[in-house]
Amino acid sequence: MRELDQDGDVQEIEVTSNEHAGKTVSELTDELSEGCHLALISRNEANRLPEPDDRIEIGDHLTFIGRREAVRDAIAYVQRNTENT
Repeated sequence: MRELDQDGDVQEIEVTSNEHAGKTVSELTDELSEGCHLALISRNEANRLPEPDDRIEIGDHLTFIGRREAVRDAIAYVQRNTENT
């Protein structure tokens, strides 16, 4: 993805950590770098646009979109906390 001379990225990761389970979308997105957005939550084979009050559950697949480095930071953040649980 290229727009306005900025490289973008789209990545998905599965939530496997209690660190994120139970957080609201609003809480999780407040922890993301600027330029990264949670675009989609996939749960039980259904996709939905995230609402601020939705709760993240173990097994959810989160799709992040945005600036390449910001998306990579979000994936690393989720993975880092998954590995520490």
